Amino acid sequence: MNMSMLKGLLLINMFIEAYGFVYPVQMPSLRNRHTQGVNKVSMSLSNCNNDRRDFINKFGKIATVAPTLVLSLRQVVAQEESSDQWTIHKGQFGEDFIKDMVTKKSGLLYKDISEGTGNVAKDGDMATIQMVGYIYETGEKWTNTYKGIPTSESVLRVGCRENQKYMKGLNEGLLDMKKGGKRVLVIPAYLAYNYLTLFSESNTEVIPGGSSLVCYVELIDVKTP
Repeated sequence: MNMSMLKGLLLINMFIEAYGFVYPVQMPSLRNRHTQGVNKVSMSLSNCNNDRRDFINKFGKIATVAPTLVLSLRQVVAQEESSDQWTIHKGQFGEDFIKDMVTKKSGLLYKDISEGTGNVAKDGDMATIQMVGYIYETGEKWTNTYKGIPTSESVLRVGCRENQKYMKGLNEGLLDMKKGGKRVLVIPAYLAYNYLTLFSESNTEVIPGGSSLVCYVELIDVKTP
C-alpha cells in the first residue's frame, strides 16, 4: 500500500469514528417517537436532557479520538517526507564526492551508506528499489521514486547484461546489496543512457546526452525468479 492510499484510509477512518459517536445520539429519540406514537415534534424534558448528556459525553469522545487520528496522519506524512532525507544533495558533484568510492571493472563507482540485513541480491534476481537520481555534471535532480511512484513499478533485473530495463550501471550496482541496504552509485554515461537525451512527457529535457548519473538506491525487496 502506498502513502497516498494510507493517507486516504486514515482520513476516512477519522470520519467513520466521528460519525459512529454522533449517529447513535439521534436514533433513540426517533425510535421512541415512532414506537410510542407521539407527535413528531414532541419530546419529554427528561429525554431531551438525557440525549443532551449523551451528546456531550459522546462529543467528548470525538474530541479525544479526532486529534489522535489527525496526529497519526501527520506521522505518516512526516515519515514519507523523511524517508528520502539521506538522498539530499545540493550543487555539483566534485572529486571529493567520489574519492572514497569503490570502482568496479566496468567503471561504475559505488559506496554503501547502510548494508541492510536481508537477502543478498544476486545476478538474475528481481530487485524492487526506491531511487533518487541526479545528473553528476550539474547536480540537478531528475527522479525521485519516494515521491508517489510505487516501488512495484521500480523492479529491475540484477546484474549487467544486454537489454536491461533502465541502464546497465543501475542494474549492476544492485549486485551484492542486501535487502534494506542503501547505496550511492556514480554511473558513467556509457553505462547510463550514453549520448541519448531523455525528455519528459511535456517535452522538457530531463537528462542531456552524455550525462553521468548519481543514483541513491534503497533495496526494498529482492526475489529469485
